[in-house]
Amino acid sequence: MTRREAVAFGAALSAAAQVPAGTGYWKITPELIAAHDAGVDDLLKRQTVDAPSPWRGGIPDRYGLHNGGSAASTVLSLVTCLTQPGSRHYTSDLVQERLKLALGFLERKLTPDGNVDLLFTNLNSPPDTAFSMYAMCPAVHLARKANKPEIERAVAPLMKRMADAIARGGVHTPNHRWVMCAALAQSHALFPTAAWLKRVDDWLMEGIDIDADGQYSERSTSGYNTVVDRALVVTATKLGRLQLLDPVQRNLDSLMYLLHPENEVVTEISKRQDQYTRGSVNAYWIALRTLALKDGNGQYETLARLGRPSLAELMEYPELTAAGPEPKPIPTDYEKVMPAVGIARIRRGDTSATVMMGGDGELSGCEAALDVTDGYLLPTGKEATLRVGSDQIRFGPGRADHQYTQVRGAEAKLPGRSVYLTGYAPFDHTMEFKW
Repeated sequence: MTRREAVAFGAALSAAAQVPAGTGYWKITPELIAAHDAGVDDLLKRQTVDAPSPWRGGIPDRYGLHNGGSAASTVLSLVTCLTQPGSRHYTSDLVQERLKLALGFLERKLTPDGNVDLLFTNLNSPPDTAFSMYAMCPAVHLARKANKPEIERAVAPLMKRMADAIARGGVHTPNHRWVMCAALAQSHALFPTAAWLKRVDDWLMEGIDIDADGQYSERSTSGYNTVVDRALVVTATKLGRLQLLDPVQRNLDSLMYLLHPENEVVTEISKRQDQYTRGSVNAYWIALRTLALKDGNGQYETLARLGRPSLAELMEYPELTAAGPEPKPIPTDYEKVMPAVGIARIRRGDTSATVMMGGDGELSGCEAALDVTDGYLLPTGKEATLRVGSDQIRFGPGRADHQYTQVRGAEAKLPGRSVYLTGYAPFDHTMEFKW
């Protein structure tokens, strides 16, 4: 399962259409099961089964790449129907055989450390392994709950190996810390292990990176905010640490004032790749539903009903299928200043505006790059400084062997200022960031 699949909150094969009102929004229905079975049918068609193929058991992505971690979502999809009596695949020999192929592929593609490779960006990656555990741990959970020891015995060894790797590994971005916690919390709930729990405690000692306006440090309103909320909800649930729901509540309260008409999420404030994209609240589902039930919050329930929980989620967390509070309207007429984020939000029914306040600091020590707006080169051996108010970050040393920065075929420059290093392959350069 790749990071972007996880950000999208669940593999497509496990996703199901929203259950219509009048039948119980979160009830497991024949229609829900049929939607999952249809996804499995498609999965079986796309799975590589040729015996000589090194990709046997995997499923290619749109580029023809077989990521090891994607096999985890295959495992969960297959285990879900094998543990759901209402599924037409419940006793399928074919699905059981394909599960073995998927597990074999995943085992072959794990690195010696026990991690998955995300082929287009992260190799031997503990965080991407942690995202994959959102599939591996539920697969073991569902097998155990359904009294299917043969399935648990098949999945658990790989799950444990991956958990050990996560407990030893580091992270790339702020949200990864909490995904690692969720992975290890799920693993510990299934197979209590002191080293896994200690690593969770180590990460949590850093403190949750949430500001006074209820935004996590990446401010990724349609992407990594949902990742953090999900991770904290899962960790709180699996370890019984309900205090971890407090930052989730603060983030959801902030979300109420970050919605355009038709519940499109405001993404202007994001520091990640979802900035200026159209976002939805779908991926907030588990956080919204959990807190709606816990606090009797009808506004959370309103937004939760826009989400699409998977069959596997409803089977793993049956408590989330309970009848909850009556939906209540979300705010649509307000002025809301968010000083920590640096914006003001104004909403008048179907009219919505975001006012960006202040500048983005003073950058010194760099030189303007050629043929690019807001692009800068950091000269070789030099250090740059970014000052915002009384705060500053220094970084360097730079490297500028040439002035070519807009590489043909590379992703376009993101909005805002960018500082470039330039050189020739093989490129090996170390920078330090000081604050």
